[in-house]
Amino acid sequence: MAFAALAWSISAQTLNVQGAIESLRRGYLSKAKDQIDAASTDANTSTDAKTWCYKGLIYTQIGLELQNNPKSKYAKQYADMQPAWFITAYESAQKCQELDSKGEFAEQIKGVYKFVAEAYYSAGVKCYDAQEFAEGVKMADVCIKICNVTGENSLKSIANYMGGMCARALHDNDLLLKYYQPLTRTAQKDTNIIDKMPGVFNSLFGIYVGKKDTVELMKLVTRYTKNYPNDYNSYLLQARAEAWRGNSEKAKQMVGQALDKVGNNPDVKASFLCQAASILEVSGDLKGAEEQYQASLKIKPQQYEANYKIGIMIFNQGVDKKDEAAKKDVDNDAEYEQSLVLTKESNVFFDQSIQYFRNALTYLESLTDENEIAMNRKNLYDCLKSLAHVFTILERYDDLKPIKEKLKQFEG
Repeated sequence: MAFAALAWSISAQTLNVQGAIESLRRGYLSKAKDQIDAASTDANTSTDAKTWCYKGLIYTQIGLELQNNPKSKYAKQYADMQPAWFITAYESAQKCQELDSKGEFAEQIKGVYKFVAEAYYSAGVKCYDAQEFAEGVKMADVCIKICNVTGENSLKSIANYMGGMCARALHDNDLLLKYYQPLTRTAQKDTNIIDKMPGVFNSLFGIYVGKKDTVELMKLVTRYTKNYPNDYNSYLLQARAEAWRGNSEKAKQMVGQALDKVGNNPDVKASFLCQAASILEVSGDLKGAEEQYQASLKIKPQQYEANYKIGIMIFNQGVDKKDEAAKKDVDNDAEYEQSLVLTKESNVFFDQSIQYFRNALTYLESLTDENEIAMNRKNLYDCLKSLAHVFTILERYDDLKPIKEKLKQFEG
């Protein structure tokens, strides 16, 4: 009797696998799921690669139902499945691979992996949008791991980018390097990622500058211009690197090469000229920087970036003059006269900066789109603070009053 009962048990579980396959073919998804779940937990069939192959396929079919027929009875039934269908499908595919020594189910498992990898990526994006960044990192890691098996390089690239975005939000530079460095090693051709590469390179640039790692920094910018020879951003980043290293002439040269690649789009060119100006300013070429800012304003007079940045640059020159004047010995007649001259020169710079700050403020206060207003809130604060500072220095208290009133919106 005991032998007969064991034989019946084995037969029943084998039938569960066959029944699940048949139910899947006939479209009875709930029945197929119940049958394969039973088979995968039974000692007699849980060591059979076929069981896990079909469990992966059945759970993948659940995912397809959720994706393609969200209003179907099956989609409603499995919408809140825990763990998520793709986690079970992935673990089942892994188990099948472990047991499938002859590779009998390799093609089916590859199909499961491809669909599951996309699901992990989508789940990661949802985690990022929900600010669940640590969970997003986990989703990215699994997606990348699967892509290493399937060879889905395009999906792997955008998963690395998504993982990097989560790492940035977590302020984890080591994690950011893990995801972004692989993206820089070859030229990306997929439109899903290529437009994001300037941000990737700039993020890595900031990390290497922070670490004062000149070797890795120069490797990075060289790789950028090599892999993206027609992207002006690559030459601009190299100019930033040269300016950071103190090579002002080389920085100017790279700015010139970048300018040749910009094209004629006025918005792009105006933004580029601001970036170029900032680089020249860092390298000490204030005259060249002012020329680039003015060129940007000629193309696009109504903007925040060029107006505010040129205002700050001029204001800082006034501060330098003011500081120099403060160092003079006022008890020494000659030095006292020099301090008066320097103070007068500093006030000229301060006066000149005001109009640019006001232009920047006018632009910011003209915005009507709520998203743009929100995105520029910090810029508005910086602009008002700069005006308040310069009016205080010049003792123009009547001009200061309305600025202080506007600053009250930022209190608390």
